[in-house]
Amino acid sequence: MKTIAYYISDYGYGHASRSIAVMRKLLEKADVRIIVCHSFALSFIKESLNSNRISYRNIKTDVGYFLEKDSIYPDKAHLQKEFNNFLSDWEHNKHREIEFLKINNVDLVVSDISPLPFEAAERLGIPSVGISNFTWYTAYHDLIDEFDLKLFKGLSKNDIFLFVSRE
Repeated sequence: MKTIAYYISDYGYGHASRSIAVMRKLLEKADVRIIVCHSFALSFIKESLNSNRISYRNIKTDVGYFLEKDSIYPDKAHLQKEFNNFLSDWEHNKHREIEFLKINNVDLVVSDISPLPFEAAERLGIPSVGISNFTWYTAYHDLIDEFDLKLFKGLSKNDIFLFVSRE
């Protein structure tokens, strides 16, 4: 049995909903064990999936997106602050993920679309797949300084990204 570490963005329920559908198919079609790495909608995911081949890891997977109060416009100041906080622990978090992937003998990393696992997977030679209709690089492109975003621009030359159409 192969082990998949499945990281899900902590921004909203859309990523969780899509990931639930993907995980159901994986469990139906393949002999896999899945470790869900997520925090925001973890109870929703647990209620939606019923399998003894799934385990759960409560972990903050990304920054997300922040809007101005009572608005549909991004709150750039809040976003920059949270982004800086997330990046300030990047090296520590990367090493934590390397250890997690090793200890759990992970064979594949899937991410919708947390940037957290990609460097760790690359370091260990574990294939990684990103599933989303955007990356955090494209989402933050006009909101965060380009220099700060460089880490998210080319997370790994070995990643496979499957972009889902919005239509």
